[in-house]
Amino acid sequence: ASLPYIREFFQEKFPGMEVDYFNPLRNVAVSDSANTDNLAHATHTLGELVGLALRGLGSCPMELNLRPVSVAKAEKRAAQRPYLIAAGIAALAVIGAWWQYYERAAVATTEMTQTLDQKAAPLKTLEDRMKAARNEVDKLGESALPLEKVTQEREYWVTLLADINQRLPKDFIWVTNLDIDPPEALKKEADAPDPAGKTPQGKGKSKKGEGGGPTTILRVKGLYLSRDAGNNSGPAVVDEFIKNLKESALVKPIEEGAGFVRENDDNPTVWAYKFVLPLKLQNPINLQ
Repeated sequence: ASLPYIREFFQEKFPGMEVDYFNPLRNVAVSDSANTDNLAHATHTLGELVGLALRGLGSCPMELNLRPVSVAKAEKRAAQRPYLIAAGIAALAVIGAWWQYYERAAVATTEMTQTLDQKAAPLKTLEDRMKAARNEVDKLGESALPLEKVTQEREYWVTLLADINQRLPKDFIWVTNLDIDPPEALKKEADAPDPAGKTPQGKGKSKKGEGGGPTTILRVKGLYLSRDAGNNSGPAVVDEFIKNLKESALVKPIEEGAGFVRENDDNPTVWAYKFVLPLKLQNPINLQ
């Protein structure tokens, strides 16, 4: 732009187009102390100076940023570097604090474990002695089981008879006899098939308990007073006896089958009637 006659050259080459020098001082007041003659010849070279001056005074209506993208990213990274360094230092500080905490906790745990081990050493010896004593007690208990069983068997029948007697109604009924297991004839009758070809309920079953072991049957024989002799309840007194026995933990009444007998009071010449009540012992003992 400073070459001589450059304006005229372009005017000639581009006829019809107005060619003029750029004047950044068009709307800018120039100080009286400035050399206006020199400025007139170099006005077109003052664009950068006027632009920077305007940027320093206030907001510019238009800005051009010619910095490359790599330079902008480098400046952004440089601006973020202090924060990244601070964040890294903070993270390292947190990790160091946790490491210090766990290091102290490990030392404290080791010291406490050693202290507890010293206190537990005498208790360990005592524990071993207690285990040995417990084993000795278990051995003595096993050796005492036969004696305990014999003692229970000696008291078994006394306890059983007392339980049956406690559940017997007070009036109009007596127990005359107690038998263990039905006779052979009753066994055959229980095993015999029904004339219709069916096996009645309670018949044809082997004498096994619920757990598969032998079942001991106790037959209670007795008499109950007739109505004519003053027993207004009649056979119901036997039913009351059965009801009371159902509450016992030692025996279970068997009301069905060939072994159960209860005569009806339909003979005015008889003053008492027989009843036979089979009882299954809930905890039978060896009868050998």
